[in-house]
Amino acid sequence: MDIDKLIADGILRPFAGGSLSRTDLSRPLVVLNPRKIAIEADTSEQVRLVIVHTEPNEAAIDLSLAAGVQVTLTEICLAGTFTEVRIRQAEQSSCRIVAVQLHGANTAYRIDLAEHGAENRLGTLRCKPIDKPPRCAMHEPRIGQRYRDRSCDRRVQGIGICCTRCTTDGCATAKPQHRVG
Repeated sequence: MDIDKLIADGILRPFAGGSLSRTDLSRPLVVLNPRKIAIEADTSEQVRLVIVHTEPNEAAIDLSLAAGVQVTLTEICLAGTFTEVRIRQAEQSSCRIVAVQLHGANTAYRIDLAEHGAENRLGTLRCKPIDKPPRCAMHEPRIGQRYRDRSCDRRVQGIGICCTRCTTDGCATAKPQHRVG
């Protein structure tokens, strides 16, 4: 994956963090190898954010969504990375996350659905070489919910599949199903 070429061709736009209110959102934003980054999604436009880890490091990502904001976050771990992602969502906000872990990644999500109508969907794909034991880890996301009309949906695929659907009435988890092949 040549991120520099995607940026040079105008497909992705580099982003260093901060407020999105005055940022051109016509193309997906890309953050490459962040160590510590805070992002404030405070815009009426839909936000497409791509975070790529190509180096083994530790990363802390803090994402805050204002009321009504819609964010699609794609996180790609191409190297042994430990990442902690904290997401705080205001009322009627929506965050859809796709996380791809390819090599020795370790990711922890902390999701706070703090207000009415907030929605979060987290999907993870973990891949490993066939001849090596799994080294990717996806910690059970911590989800804070204080109101009945918020939802969180989590799907993990890879070595095993585990689906969790959370609402304020509780969480239902299906047992992991292992795939062959």
